[in-house]
Amino acid sequence: MMQSCDRWLNEAVRLTELMQTDGDAYDYLQEFCHRIRELLDVPAVGVVFTEDNGALQSAAAGKVSGHLLEATMATAQERRENGHPAPLPVRPRYDIDLRGYDGDCPQAIARLLALGITRAAVLPLPGEGCVRGIWQVFGHETLPGEQMLHNAQQLADLTMTALDQSRRRQYSDKLAAQLSAALASRVVIEQAKGFLAKRWDLTPDDAFTALRAYARSNQRRLVDVAGDVISRRLHLPRGPVP
Repeated sequence: MMQSCDRWLNEAVRLTELMQTDGDAYDYLQEFCHRIRELLDVPAVGVVFTEDNGALQSAAAGKVSGHLLEATMATAQERRENGHPAPLPVRPRYDIDLRGYDGDCPQAIARLLALGITRAAVLPLPGEGCVRGIWQVFGHETLPGEQMLHNAQQLADLTMTALDQSRRRQYSDKLAAQLSAALASRVVIEQAKGFLAKRWDLTPDDAFTALRAYARSNQRRLVDVAGDVISRRLHLPRGPVP
């Protein structure tokens, strides 16, 4: 029992370390599927996840992972075509016998049965205040017990928390880079304004008007024109100033 606990703890640590890197949703979910399949010792594990823009993202691990991805995506698409949300916000279902399952995705169920998958567990992928997707455990005749699946759910929760944190970090880094670039551009433009104002004996506002007019008439970015003026690559004609 202690060895089993240590194994789950080690996987939680390894997943946490992975989530500190700047991967995308597919990378995280694919690694989650791979590790959960090994921990549970099942034929396959699959994920269907809804992106912020509504697009479906999927991942799977196992000997039949390629076919499984087709089946899980077909399930989600079939649900959408039938007017249901995809993926379905579900409560955990720990053991579904697909041979007697009378659901709303008969074509997808048929694909799974054709792969020899006769049992499935369906559990939620939690997001911030909502269910963002589902993850599924597939078996031939049996599935892990409810306690094992509950343990795996803790790793699913950890994965989604880390994914949300990674996205926030990437957004913050992107925003910081944009603000830094905007500030640098502003500095270059202000320098060009001062240079032209002194050279032409104009106010800074009039110098900016002339700078902007040249950029527009030549279909160039204002910051690029300003940079050329400062570096003396461009001798801007004074021209009329309104």
